[in-house]
Order: sequence, then C-alpha cells, then structure tokens
Amino acid sequence: MVEHCNVNRIWQFSAFFSALLRAARQNPQFLRLLVGLDEVTTCGMALSKEDQDFAYKSGINLQEIFGSTELGGSTLVSLGGKDPNTRRHLRPLSGLAYEFRPVNTSSAHAEDDDSGHQSTNRLLEFVVLAASGDCPDVSLRNPEDGDFHTGDLFIEVGSGKYIFAGRDDDWIKTESSLRCDTKSIEDNARAMCGSLISECIVVGTGRPSPVLFVESTAGVDETKLKKDIWRKIRQFHRRRYIHESITSADMIIVVPLGSLPRTASKGNIRRKAVEEEYKTQLDKLFGVTDC
Repeated sequence: MVEHCNVNRIWQFSAFFSALLRAARQNPQFLRLLVGLDEVTTCGMALSKEDQDFAYKSGINLQEIFGSTELGGSTLVSLGGKDPNTRRHLRPLSGLAYEFRPVNTSSAHAEDDDSGHQSTNRLLEFVVLAASGDCPDVSLRNPEDGDFHTGDLFIEVGSGKYIFAGRDDDWIKTESSLRCDTKSIEDNARAMCGSLISECIVVGTGRPSPVLFVESTAGVDETKLKKDIWRKIRQFHRRRYIHESITSADMIIVVPLGSLPRTASKGNIRRKAVEEEYKTQLDKLFGVTDC
C-alpha cells in the first residue's frame, strides 16, 4: 500500500504495529518503508519500551495514543517530538476528570528510572472520576467511590507526565511478597527472541522467582532453544532483583505452539490457568514436595 497506493500515514492498534516492528527488525527494506511514513500513530495499550526504543532509534515518526474500550476512545497522548528523554511520555487529555492514585504494594525497593526497571513504590492507577464526561456506565464503576478504576498502571516521570507500567494483573506477588512486573519480561523476550518463539508468558505467583513459558514450533531442540533464549535475555535480567528476574535457562519452559490456555474472546494467554495446569512441573522446578 505504501509503494503502490501512496499511503503516508498509518493508524494501528499497538499490538498490530508491534508485529510490523518484529518484521522490520528482520527486513531492512520493510523498515525503510516505515521510516518513510510521515506519521505512525498507535492506539489502545502502549507499545513496549523495546518497541518504542527501536521505532525511535530507527527514525520512525511515532505518535502514541493510550485508550480504553470502556471509555470509548483516547485518554492519554504521547508528547512525541525528537527529545529521547520525553517523547514517549504520556499526558492526559484536557477537559476530562482523571486521577492517578497510588497502588498499595509491599515492595520496599525504590529503584526508579525511565530505563525499563519500574519501581512498585511509584505505581499509580489510572482512575476516571464519576464527574468525567467519558466515565462509563455506573455498572462498571467501583461501588465504594463511584469512580471507574481502569487497572492500568503508570509511573509519574514529571509533572503531569507518565509512562505506562502495565496492568494490575501484569504484576504477580512472589514468595517474598514482593511484586514482579511480568509484562516487561514478556516484552523483552518477544523483542529479543522474536525469531525463536511464537508467544510467551511469565508466571510465578508465590514462587521465589518468575518462570518464562515460551511456545515454539515442534521438533526444536528444547535444551538448545532455552540456552539461545537465555543468551539473548540475560543482559536484561542482570539489572533486576532476583524476585523479578529469570535467573537461568532452567527457568525457561518450552511448550508446543498454541498449547497454552487462552481466553475465548481475544486469544490472550491466561496466566492463572498456566500456573494451575503446570503446577506439578513448577513444583518440581523449585523443589517443592507434597507433605
């Protein structure tokens, strides 16, 4: 369409554009087509940091809009521009009534930065006040305060500026009661191992550390695949605490393509169902024995 129909702007859900970026990493000619566009606007959930960094460093003119199905459209928009320190920051749309409320966590760490390591001490939930013109029906609101709690988490990086930190159910509580951001691990695995894996998910509720499940095609050498994945993601995990990092290739479990339990509507992998289905294997991995 770009070459034959003179398309010069695209507007896509983030998940779809992420797939284009995976292809662009392997295809320089395709990447040049994306770079040549006047603007690329993504909407819905935010792109992963790995995708954002790749897009900006490659010269793609990226603009991000964060939206919610329940609210019927956009809620936050990225600053954009050329400044690498601020271009991915999001600001709320004006004329609406939003709040960013602290999330109760048990983490004692205060690591902070814009580099991908997200401190649970600074997590804020995006809440739409009842007075906001885009607040959804009362049946979807919190019965205690009457507001709509989106479950979308952010970190404030400046006055009125935020970066997306996943959804509340993206964070699992480990054995030490500290929380682990599974989304950042999954995003990194997809970005670094896109040619090796089809899909992945991180589990580990109540475990000492998380475990990465990956789907791959049949007939692969699992031992070699795990080592290859670990080699590609190891640097990312070296700067993370033990309770939030994949500590070795042993903490990577390879399963057949399409075998992980998924939701019927969107086909998303169900984290809790994976925990339950593979409980015996996880127990064995961590040396848990039945009493």
